[in-house]
This record gives sequence, C-alpha cells and structure tokens, in this order.
Amino acid sequence: STQSTGVLVTTYGVVAPLISVLQQSNERLKKIALDALRNLAVNETNRLLITQQGTLQHLVKLLSSPTPSIQQSAAAAIGNLAINGENKLMIAQQGAIPPLVRMLHSDNCEVQKNAAGAIQSLAVNMDNKGLIAEEGGLAPLISLLRSPSEDVQKNAAGALRNLSINPDNKIIIAHMGGLTGLLDLLGASNQDILRHVTGALQSLVHHDDAKKLIIIERGLSHLLGLLSSENYDIQKYAIRIFENFSVTETFLLSILKTGLFSHIRKLSAGALQLPHRLVIKAKAFVALFEGSAPRYLVPLLYAKEESLRYNAAIELVHVRPVENLKQILLNKPGLQVLLDIINKERDSPTNYFTRALEAISHIALLCFNKNTEQPNTNTTSSTSTNTTENAPAAENQLQVSSETLSTPMTSSSSSSSPSPSPSLLSTPLSSASFVFKDCINNPLFHDVKFVFPDSSDDEDSSSSSSSSITNININISKQMTRKEKQRENVVYAHRILLSKKSEYFNKLLTSGMRETHEREIIVQQVRRSLFLRMLEFLYTDCVSISSVEEAAELLTLADRYQVSHLIQCCEKYLIEQIRLDSVMEIWEIAEEFSSAVLRSGCLDWILLHFQSFINSDCSLPLWSSPHFVSSLTCHFTSVINTLT
Repeated sequence: STQSTGVLVTTYGVVAPLISVLQQSNERLKKIALDALRNLAVNETNRLLITQQGTLQHLVKLLSSPTPSIQQSAAAAIGNLAINGENKLMIAQQGAIPPLVRMLHSDNCEVQKNAAGAIQSLAVNMDNKGLIAEEGGLAPLISLLRSPSEDVQKNAAGALRNLSINPDNKIIIAHMGGLTGLLDLLGASNQDILRHVTGALQSLVHHDDAKKLIIIERGLSHLLGLLSSENYDIQKYAIRIFENFSVTETFLLSILKTGLFSHIRKLSAGALQLPHRLVIKAKAFVALFEGSAPRYLVPLLYAKEESLRYNAAIELVHVRPVENLKQILLNKPGLQVLLDIINKERDSPTNYFTRALEAISHIALLCFNKNTEQPNTNTTSSTSTNTTENAPAAENQLQVSSETLSTPMTSSSSSSSPSPSPSLLSTPLSSASFVFKDCINNPLFHDVKFVFPDSSDDEDSSSSSSSSITNININISKQMTRKEKQRENVVYAHRILLSKKSEYFNKLLTSGMRETHEREIIVQQVRRSLFLRMLEFLYTDCVSISSVEEAAELLTLADRYQVSHLIQCCEKYLIEQIRLDSVMEIWEIAEEFSSAVLRSGCLDWILLHFQSFINSDCSLPLWSSPHFVSSLTCHFTSVINTLT
C-alpha cells in the first residue's frame, strides 16, 4: 500500500504468480490472491501496472463465482483499480458492469457493499453512467438505500450520486423512487452517507417533480438542519438545493416556510460555522432573493391562508433597498401581520413566533441605527458661565441638571438587571446657582413660608430641649430651643423666585387670592423633605435622584406644582433606568402622569430589546393590555416613518 510496492510489482513479478493462483480451483488461495491484488491496488502507481499485465479479465470472471467471498474480494479489487481514470473504461470494456449489477441483488451484505463501491468508482466516467443504467443498475442501487448496513447505504448513495449527473438517469431515478429513498437517509448520522445523499439530491432537484416530492416528504426541514453540518460538502450541496428551489416563484414559498433565509442570515453573527467560501455564496444567495422578494411576496400579505401571510411578512422585512421597507410595513399590512403573529402564537411559541420576533427586532435596529446616524442638533453644550468642574454626585445617586435634558436615549441600553445607579456628574452649576443654594430654606429676607402640619418624617429630632440652657457654647449643636422646634415644620422661601420657576406658584402668589397677601401657606399631604428637594431644584436647577421610587415621588410633586424642568429631569432619570425588570413599573408611571416622553422611552427600549421582552414574564401584564399593544403599534409606525 506504499509507493515502494510499485517496484515489487515490476521488479519481482508479483502480479504474474497472483494471476496464476486466480486460475486455480483452490477457493482459499484465490481469496488470498484477490485480497493481495486489492491491497496492491490501493497504490496509484500499482493500479495501472496491474491492469497492464492482463489481470482484469480474470477479476471480471471471478465476479460470477458461486462463492460469495470470492465475489466480494474480486469486486473490492476492481473497485480499487477503478479509481484510476484510464482503468474505468478498460474495466467496463472487459464486461465488468453486468456481473457487478447482478451482485447488487445478492443476499450477502459484503457482496452488495463491494459491488456498489465498484459501480460508484466506474460511474465517474460519463460513458459508464449510461452503460450501468442500461444494464439495469439503477433499480437495485435504489433498493440498497434501505439496506440495514450503513456501508451498503453509503456505497449505493455514492453510486447514485455519480449516476445522477447523467440527464437521462435523473428522470429514471426519480420515477423509480430513488428520491424517496435518498430523502429517507437525510436523517442519517453517518456523514459519508449524508454527503452522497445531498450530492445526489442537488443533481436531481433541477426537475420540478423532484422539488414537489422533496416538499411532500418534508425534506427541506432536514436540509435546513444540514446547513449546520461540520462537513463542507454537505453544507455546499444543501445550499445548492435551496438555490434550485428559489429559481421559480412556484417553489419560493416552500423554502420560506423552512426559515431558510433567517437561518442563513445568522452567518453574519457567526451562528453557523460555514467555511469562508460558503459564507460568501450563502450571503450572495440571500441577497439575490431579497432583491426580488417584494415582487413575489407582497401579494401574499393579503392571502387568506395564514401561513402565506406569516411567511411573506417575516421575509419582507429584509428587502432592499431599505426605503421599500416603509411601503411594505405601513402602506401594506406587513407590520400588522407581524404583530398578529406575536399575539396569536405567544402562548405556544412556534417557528413563526421566533422568526417574527427576529423580524421586528431587525426593523427596530434598522430604524434606530438610521436615527443615530443623523447629527444631534439639540444637545446644549457647556457655556463659559461654568465656574467649577467635577462637582461630584452623592454615592449611588445620579445628579441631574436641567441643562443636560436634551441627551437622547441610545440603543445601547442593557436588558439586564440594573446595578445601583452610578455616581455621575451634573452640568456644573453657575455662580448664580451657588448664591441661590444658600437661600434654600433660609429665613433671611424670606417673604413666604410653607407650614407642614403633618410633617414628622425626616427631621432628626432625637435631641431633647427639656433641660435648661446652661452652657450655650458647648451644647448649641445638641440643644433645641422652642423656636427651632417650630421651624421643624416650616420651609422658608422667596416669592419672586418661586413665581419665576413654577406656573403653579406664579398663579398662587400673584392672582390676588388669600395666598397673595399672607406670608404663611399651609401644605397638606406632602412630606417636608420631598418639598425641600423640589425647592432645591427651583433654586439651583439641579437635583439628586437615587432610585425609580424617588424619581416617581419627585415627578408627582413636580406635576402638582407644574415645575416643567423638574418633570423633565425625572423623566430623563427614569428613561436611563429602563431595564427588563423595571420597564413595566416605568410604563405604569408614564401612564399615571400621561407622560409622552416616558411612554416613548419605554417603547423605544422594548423595540430595541423585543425578543428578550416578549420572552420574559414581565411582559405578560403589558402585552395583555389592548392599550399597550395599540400604543406600541402606533409608536412602531412612527419609528418606521423615519426610514424615509
């Protein structure tokens, strides 16, 4: 079996004595001589040398031996010799094909295996393809596809693969049931069998009858799975089969139902480990389909059959150019069909459901990416009035300034559970803000005070003032006078500033009502500490927020007192906190305050993380709400409108 055996054949005359043994009556010696020739024929140099010394006629004669073991070894030797291109024709001319075909009918699996293997090698020659068919070789090969032996199946499939290249043989194989036998083997675990089967199918699928049978036998779903095979040839043949299906509109829908194009698109994400050459081929195939898809698929959006509508809508989201997508989704019912799939298939997720999720996510990313390509003209830059830098926020808090409210939400928001809000810097306060900061709750020059009769929540009143004041210099920080006690429930403020920063206070303090003249205003059902937080914002345009709950409380107060900039700060903070486990809570806050900004922020996040949102339990209450679904649809429609 090495290159040196060629020297043995010619120098020492090995072939002649082996031929002599083949002519003897001793069956055991014949078997040994045949096996020796088979082993020598593994070497490429030996193959031609053996045939040149007149071995073929003796081997062919032994193919008709009544002894199965002799037939088996003779067929194996011929099979190895037939690997040589010149030998293929010589073996056929010596009359090997008829006895090999007869051997296919043997009850012995080893005889069947070696006979089919020899025919597989001989069938590479174009002339031999026709001769094998004429001798009736196709029918027994098709029968052997159902053999209990994998080796027999492999060689029979390999022979049919080579024979199917002949145009006449394609028709005969299909009519004799060869396609059904090949399709039955698509579920085989043997990679060699799958390689031969897919190779044969990619030759046979050029005929429409073959395509129809593949559809009936559900062969496309098996072929889709073979795209993930580790064997390059299997992947290549599977893609070629799908290519043949996509040539005509008649069979296009059949491959759409398999999810083929969604499957191949995962190539770009590395989900399928295809060789580079095949990746390029697959992507080119998908691009070709996407360019012609609207012509075939748009009419299907109106079909009565549900599966037609579903498949058409799912695939149409990948059309080119992108501008056509807006027409399909809005002017045509593409978007509605996708949402119908989500609604109807959610309880028992199907392939349609998964593909619809991927389609909607694809549209959302396309839209948001297109938006982020546009220059942001709204962001306000820092001005020269800033006098300080690096003003730190408190630990685990976000300090929000009204000067930074125009920052848009980007598509990078994480869908994971949030960690504590990081310490971030606000826009540095102006010098005027620092002056006003000292005026917060300062009785100096105040002209109005707010009294909180119910306040008992947040002032540290643990110190007692029952003891007399004996040493003011020492105990001033711990003792509390009666006057200071009264101040626990009071907040001092300045009318001019309140009326400028709040529409509510402007009307309250300038309308001529009682509050216009009185210096004391009673505040009910509001915590003093929360009111102070709002007052701090009115004086400084800056506020620290550390949780969603805190933002919701401030939003409630800002809404009550019509402090529009504080409302915007709270909305900005809440949008930045949207995660999978908080989106429902923030959506409820948006609904409570009819906040279009928060609604939009929630819906943007949901669209960008649509798959994880739909598949999570937290989406159940929202998705069961017709109002939410309607809001999402309207918002999605407005987002798609940006694709102009």
